[in-house]
Amino acid sequence: MAGLDASIGLSGLLASQRGMDVVGHNIANASTPGFTRQSVELVSANPTSHPVGQMGNGVRVAMVRQVADAFLDGRVRVAEGTQGYDHALAQRLGEIEGVLGDTSEGGLGGLLSGFFSAADALGVTPDDPSTRVTFLSSAARLAEGFQNTASFLEASRASVTGEVEGLIDEVNQLATQVADLNLAILNVEGSGQQANDLRDQRGVAARRLARLVGAQTTAQSSDGALKVTVAGRILVAGTRPRALEVQQDAAGNARIHFAGVASSLSLDGGEVGGLLAAQQETAGLVGQVDRLAQSVIREANRIHATGVPGSGPYTTLQTTLGAQDLDLSGDPGDDPLAAAGLGFAPGATTLTVNVTDPGGALSTTQIALDPAVDGLNALAAALTALPGLNASVSPSGLLTINAAAGFAFDFADRGGGDSDPGGVLAALGAAPLFQGSGAFDMAVAAGASPQALASGLGPGQSDGRNALRFSGIGRAEFAELEGESAQGFLAVIVSQAGQATKVAEDRSQASARVLEQLEGQREGVSGVSMEEEVANMIRFQRGFEAASRYLSVLNGLSDELMRMIG
Repeated sequence: MAGLDASIGLSGLLASQRGMDVVGHNIANASTPGFTRQSVELVSANPTSHPVGQMGNGVRVAMVRQVADAFLDGRVRVAEGTQGYDHALAQRLGEIEGVLGDTSEGGLGGLLSGFFSAADALGVTPDDPSTRVTFLSSAARLAEGFQNTASFLEASRASVTGEVEGLIDEVNQLATQVADLNLAILNVEGSGQQANDLRDQRGVAARRLARLVGAQTTAQSSDGALKVTVAGRILVAGTRPRALEVQQDAAGNARIHFAGVASSLSLDGGEVGGLLAAQQETAGLVGQVDRLAQSVIREANRIHATGVPGSGPYTTLQTTLGAQDLDLSGDPGDDPLAAAGLGFAPGATTLTVNVTDPGGALSTTQIALDPAVDGLNALAAALTALPGLNASVSPSGLLTINAAAGFAFDFADRGGGDSDPGGVLAALGAAPLFQGSGAFDMAVAAGASPQALASGLGPGQSDGRNALRFSGIGRAEFAELEGESAQGFLAVIVSQAGQATKVAEDRSQASARVLEQLEGQREGVSGVSMEEEVANMIRFQRGFEAASRYLSVLNGLSDELMRMIG
């Protein structure tokens, strides 16, 4: 081929070959997550000047570029963070709402209704042993239901911390990966080459960071480095990543911090943000269920302490909750009851005390107590002053009341009134129906039995008036329950949980649609179209064939020329 320049044909062959390489790379990565379609950019080679004018030198590959829309990619990452938050929150709340909203007999609402129905039945037939057994069984199931519900909610709340710790570990790994890729891209593109596949790897990592913590990304400078921020604070700057860590606050809830920084981050995006929001919501529900259990325990015990057992009035009674010696005087009875560390704080009360003498005569006395001033010693002294009674306070703060031979006592209002409105007896644990301080440890009291059930307001098993007061717990309004009854407050809890879940699910569905639409738009710009790639493949194939034909013809002409001059 001496005397004829084949470089033009060779440039065509090389350009077509490079184009085929790009087509093959696109086809091979058509299903690769985060892959951005590439395109070969061809330009005319610099011409050569001749006396007759400039002559072309063929074609050259200027670059292989990514077909991408940076603004659209950023919108996809933002939508990914929003959907991650909404999905995580909706999933967690949905699990919780399914337990709280259980309408079966085994659900908390069904167990409350069953307890009140059993109380009504006991009130109608208090002398039937089976109704007494049924009532105690319903009380035990209710206590177990509170325990199970509270334990489930608390386990759900606590498990968030472990899940968040795992996700934050992944975030730290991704931050390091982005920083390493920033360095690799700087090195490649600093030498004049295109780091397209490295940019795709970095884009996948950045999108995952958005999914996890709502990370925002911006180009740091023209050198190609990517800056990543979380909650407005830098996570990755150039080639330097920072580490996140999980700490627990005083309530046991997870908080996200940069390592070595005291202040926590307020995450409003990403799965971690959604999990933290669900944890806060769950903690509130745990508190509400516990408040409901406390009210049921306190009111049921107040009613039971002011009734008369089926076996008759008491001859001896010892409280189960001891007053504490908070002033360290050595005498737990001298501390005011309001400051004695009792499970429930009692209020001012006028306590009705009935004493039955050996002849069956009944005497009723009213004892006024102000827990802000009076201690257990004052109550013991007032009881001891009554004929036939003796009361004492043990070193452990328990009150013991004993009746003299032939005497008996109780605290019921024979007319059906409230004989201990301040709940002093319940606070002291006198003849309780339930033991425990709340939902987590609620149980039927150890001393409860069918015969010991205080179903009446007077002696004799045929009196069921006090039992009917138990069912009133479901209707009575309590200040500590924001003016709701027990059943009403549970309905509020279920409604709030259901509403929060519905809002979260609606948002999750909406953000999923937005993400899907944006992904579709990105796919239209950056995704691989097989039809288009096949068309490009044919185009480059034809170009390669034409360049080969050109070189073949040129070779023939060169041989002919050599024969002519040889």
